[in-house]
Amino acid sequence: MKKQLLWILSALIVAAGDIGERVDEGDVTNFDTFLGAYQKKYKAKYRMDRRKRAFKKNMQEIEEHNANYEQGKSTFQMGVNELADMDKSSYLKKMVRMTDAIDHRKLDVDFNDEMLQATNAFGEEFVQATQNSMPDSLDWRDKGFTTMAVNQKTCGSCYAFSIGHALNGQIMRRIGRVEYVSTQQMVDCSTSAGNKGCAGGSLRFTMQYLQNSQGIMRSSDYPYTSSARAVSSRSISKKR
Repeated sequence: MKKQLLWILSALIVAAGDIGERVDEGDVTNFDTFLGAYQKKYKAKYRMDRRKRAFKKNMQEIEEHNANYEQGKSTFQMGVNELADMDKSSYLKKMVRMTDAIDHRKLDVDFNDEMLQATNAFGEEFVQATQNSMPDSLDWRDKGFTTMAVNQKTCGSCYAFSIGHALNGQIMRRIGRVEYVSTQQMVDCSTSAGNKGCAGGSLRFTMQYLQNSQGIMRSSDYPYTSSARAVSSRSISKKR
């Protein structure tokens, strides 16, 4: 269920062009021109055939969705980017590398009735308090909170981008402007907490690393490279 939800959310982002570089859609609706536009090469014919089938299916979905958009049935358009030749299974295998910090199947937790009642009571109280203070609408763009599109490329660093953008939002709330934290630092250095660089990681391990570290650098000082490398705390301190 978790992977399915991630796929749905990611597919919407990919289709809207927020992940991956885009070119003029008119240039890439044909598979051959798509290959040239994004410099795609496949090592075997069966792989090309598979990617071509995926591309055709994705193009059909894009066209159907955009037809609904033109009729006012949707609020956004879809477009083509470098991931348009990937089917669901390929996308999940290559791009979604989120791992669990805890194997929940091995947890032996005994929740008694008193604990469950207390938890439910707290949940109801929290929901009621939130509903009472919730505005009718909120658009953070009106408050200056607009962020740039990002591309994790072939590095399985979704965990670092997730935490990074969460931090960006909190920094915006605190100082009133957008400051991007270094995703690359989290990819390189959170291996000390259990993450695996470009091979994936967990949100919990990433937060543990940040809690134990002496802070995080700006993205402009420690830019994203879509690859993992071993970096010592001493080398980071020299960059500051």
